[in-house]
Amino acid sequence: MSVATLRTKFDSLLRAINGTTSTNFSARVENAYEALVMASVMTEYCAVYGAIRNFHFPSHPRFLNQSPGKFRVSRAFKIEFTSSEAFYFAADVELFGLNAMTGPAGIKFEADVVVIPVNTVYDIINNFDDYPAPQHLDSIYECKFGSYNKGQLRELLGLKRHTCYLRPSSTALRTLFIQPIVNSHPPIALKMVRPVVHLFFDRVTADFYDLEQIIIN
Repeated sequence: MSVATLRTKFDSLLRAINGTTSTNFSARVENAYEALVMASVMTEYCAVYGAIRNFHFPSHPRFLNQSPGKFRVSRAFKIEFTSSEAFYFAADVELFGLNAMTGPAGIKFEADVVVIPVNTVYDIINNFDDYPAPQHLDSIYECKFGSYNKGQLRELLGLKRHTCYLRPSSTALRTLFIQPIVNSHPPIALKMVRPVVHLFFDRVTADFYDLEQIIIN
């Protein structure tokens, strides 16, 4: 897929959500794919949480960070739902791991697309130097646009281990896309996103780790 094709799909999804689209985009196909994934994720959240009360575009001209970094409100989309839930949607954010459950500590891993509940942002900014920790995350998406290799599965498992304990979720069962979150604490949804179907974990392993491959094209 070309950048122009990805831009057209991105615009279509955003118009379906909010009736308009962003004037900013990316010239690199990998980053453009992340934008398409983010718009698809926002569409899924609308399906789960219902009607939108307010939709906010990023105020920064480059909402795609282009490289791993801090979470910035100015580079994130924000959706407030009439059901009272509200989330930020951001790209290329570095995340603290489980060592940071009680305060900023340990190494950080990068995630391609993250969804952050609005009510956690004060803590991220004021106590975690703008780097989200597991308790600040609702879902994470790893975008694999290029060639497929087994190393990507190891990366996904590493990110899972970085952000979640493997034990029953402490909250009620919830589902984003298809895979329910059962064995993850905190209950963070983690998805690998690709434009075509490739060999993934066997079903038993994927269920055990609450992992899912999503096809967005």
